[in-house]
Amino acid sequence: TQGTLQILDAKRDTRSNIFDPNSSFRISGYSSGLPVQIFNFPEQVAGFVYSNTDGSLTRIDYGKEATAGSGGTLPSRSDSIAVPPNFNHVYAASSSIGQLIVIDNTSGRTFALNLPNVYRVAVNQGDTVVLAMVRNSNTLYRLLKLNANQPAVPGAIDCQPFNLPVYCVVPVPDSATTPSLDRPVGAYFSLDGTKAYVLNCGAECGGSGMLLCWIATYLFLP
Repeated sequence: TQGTLQILDAKRDTRSNIFDPNSSFRISGYSSGLPVQIFNFPEQVAGFVYSNTDGSLTRIDYGKEATAGSGGTLPSRSDSIAVPPNFNHVYAASSSIGQLIVIDNTSGRTFALNLPNVYRVAVNQGDTVVLAMVRNSNTLYRLLKLNANQPAVPGAIDCQPFNLPVYCVVPVPDSATTPSLDRPVGAYFSLDGTKAYVLNCGAECGGSGMLLCWIATYLFLP
C-alpha cells in the first residue's frame, strides 16, 4: 500500500551512495503508494515522482535525499505526464476520465479539459508547445493558453473554464507538406522547441499504415 524510493549508487552498482549521508539508503519523507514515474531535470538537483495510486506528484531534493513538498495532485493511473524544466506547469493525460489536466503553477490553478481517450501528452523545453494524442485516432491536438479576456478558439474541442476560458485544446491541421498522421503515439522536440517530430504507430496500433512506425514533422512558429 505504500512505496519507497531507494537510492542506487550507479558508480558501484549497490543499494547505497558514495557519501552515505542517509544510512537507510532511501529518500526520507516519501510514503506515497506505487511510485511509477521519475522526472529528472538537466541540473540533476531535483526530480518529481508520480504515484499511480493516489496521483500525487512529489518533489525530491537530490542533495538532501529527501522530499521537498508537493508538486500537485493528478488523476490516479494517468497514462502520460509531461513536466517542463521550469516547472511552471504539469500536464497529464488520463484516458480513464477522458481529460487533459493542466496544473498551472504560475496561477495556482488546475484545469481539466475534456478530450475523450487522450492518453499521451508532450511539452517542449520552453513550455510553449503542448501536444496531446488520443487513442485510436489520427488527429494531433495542441493545448493553447489564451490571453486575458480572449474568447474561446473557434473549432476547439474544449475550453476551460467555460465562461472565462484560460486554456483550449484544438486539433492541429495537416499542412501541405506534412502527410496525414497514422495513430500518433509520441512527440519529440527540436532543441529550440519550434519543431515537433511526431512518432506514429501505424498498423501496430490499428492504423492503416504499412510501417510499424514513422515520423511526421510539425513546425510551430513563435
